[in-house]
Amino acid sequence: MTVSLSSGSADFSALTGLLGASPNLNIQVLTLGDPFMKTRLEQASYTRVTDTQFTLTGDLTPHLPDGTTLRFVDSGTNHDVVLDAPVHVGGTTTVNVIPDGGFVLPADLSGLDDVILLPKVDISTTDLDELLNFEDFSFEDILAALQAFTAFLGQFEAFGFLDTDLPVLNESINDLLGYADDFLARVNEAQSNPAGNLQILEDKLNEAMGIAESSLQDLLGILGIVDPSMDDVFDLGFDAANDMLTFEFNVGTSFSEEFGFNIPGLDFGGDLLNLASSGGLFAEGAVMLTLALGIDLATFDISDPGASLFILDETGFDATLSVGGDDIAINAGVGPFALAIASLPTQNSFVQLDGTASAGLDSSVFTGGRVSFNSIFDNLSLANFDGTLGGTISGALPVFFPNDSIHLGTITVGEEVGADLGLLENIDSLFFKTEAGQVPTPNVDLVVDVHEIVEGITGFDLSNFDLFSNIFLAIDGLDTVLGFVQDLIGGQIGNFTLPLIGDDLAKGAGFI
Repeated sequence: MTVSLSSGSADFSALTGLLGASPNLNIQVLTLGDPFMKTRLEQASYTRVTDTQFTLTGDLTPHLPDGTTLRFVDSGTNHDVVLDAPVHVGGTTTVNVIPDGGFVLPADLSGLDDVILLPKVDISTTDLDELLNFEDFSFEDILAALQAFTAFLGQFEAFGFLDTDLPVLNESINDLLGYADDFLARVNEAQSNPAGNLQILEDKLNEAMGIAESSLQDLLGILGIVDPSMDDVFDLGFDAANDMLTFEFNVGTSFSEEFGFNIPGLDFGGDLLNLASSGGLFAEGAVMLTLALGIDLATFDISDPGASLFILDETGFDATLSVGGDDIAINAGVGPFALAIASLPTQNSFVQLDGTASAGLDSSVFTGGRVSFNSIFDNLSLANFDGTLGGTISGALPVFFPNDSIHLGTITVGEEVGADLGLLENIDSLFFKTEAGQVPTPNVDLVVDVHEIVEGITGFDLSNFDLFSNIFLAIDGLDTVLGFVQDLIGGQIGNFTLPLIGDDLAKGAGFI
């Protein structure tokens, strides 16, 4: 293999006659597993016929693919059996199994802890024998590997849950993976008219993606990701230290929305009661999915290719969201008196939530920054995944009383009170500070400081008028404003369950 430099990027010169007539790598997911198999078998009247055969009522062959593994859990001990060509005849499914060790099928399932169908992935290849001889690796081989990579992406499109639109993006994971069609077309084009080096091939594939480098850099900036190597939507490279061909996709989008609101003066009972409010609402953020894979060419085993196909630790999902209200103004009047919330010359009136989320494989599954397909699919578990949700809540609401020119005090929220007093992770630990001497605990409490308002109201002569009617009017006005923000988070974003993260963003709506 000859390595040279072209325009500052690595490439490989094409060699001659290599993998065979039709290099191909197929990855087929036979089953994602079934953790409820015990219930399914009991409902189908599980009956043991012999130590290695049982029958079921009805056709369960679609749920019991040939060659998959059924795990019987007895008193905490796992016993695995391989299903041997289950058949359905005359309303009965007959299942033969190949057990491990001396295990025999139980007479009934009631005494077992569980019965689970394990995930199963089949990988088959053709015309890849010469890939074992790494010194014969050429540019044409790279194209064949890219075709296999595209086939891998296509496998995921079979799962219905991947058709669910993600929030804000309004696109599903399959929509994002739909780039694979254009990707494969450009790979086939390159195979018909070889570019001869990785750099030109990479340029062609990025052109097929149709996403400019500047757009990607803007997206990384919004997400706060600093990684000079992420300079393209698609990166094709070679890790010389590990003899590994690498592929990386970076797809996502950003958004920004701003709009003002104005509730004109609403009169109740003539001029006795009135309510008015105004301000601006905003929502902005970004999401990005990175899929990084590799093929270890030095250790590739034609009989077990899944051991040399890897998911790299760059794979993951990142998102950021900022939403809130700015320059909030509310005025509730009772006759000549008013209780108002508005900005000061030196203090803006606002409420804001800044959240971040990320998801990916747990760091413990990686060895040297990679994990093989076999390791992941043979041990598929939620414990292998990790998701985090973070961020802060802050706000300041200057309060005026008994008219809109006398500042009574300011309600402050979260980070506006002090550092680490508005962490989103502490949303379930609200601390209302009603006295100046109260000291909240950073990294534990999420603080709402109302002590200035409490002190101001306590020192006011309440005999002048019904103060509390006025306060409740102001609260109604603030509730109307924050309702916009709550609906945006809770109704459109927060209630959507993100993979691995859940619906914790809805807690932010609950706080508001």
